[in-house]
Amino acid sequence: MHMLLRAILDHVPPVFGAHNFEQLASSPPQAWKQTDKDYLRQLKNFKPQGHDALHRQIRESADLIKMGYMPPQAWLEALLRLVIDAL
Repeated sequence: MHMLLRAILDHVPPVFGAHNFEQLASSPPQAWKQTDKDYLRQLKNFKPQGHDALHRQIRESADLIKMGYMPPQAWLEALLRLVIDAL
C-alpha cells in the first residue's frame, strides 16, 4: 500500500502542471478548497514511508511499517477527485 501511495503521489503532479508532489502541495491551484489544500500538505508527509517501502533492503528483522500507518482514506480520495475533475 505504501508503494502504491508513493506511485500516486509521484505521478499526479503533472496533471496540475507541477514537477513533483512537494511543489504541488506547496503551491496548489487557487481554485481548490482549503480542505483539499490541507489534505495535500498532509499527504506530502507520507512520501518517506513509500520511499522506505520501495528501497529498504530485505532483512531478517521484522518490518516496522504497518498498514495502519496509511493516511486517512478521505485525504487520498480528495486528491483522486481533484485529478478526475482536472482530466
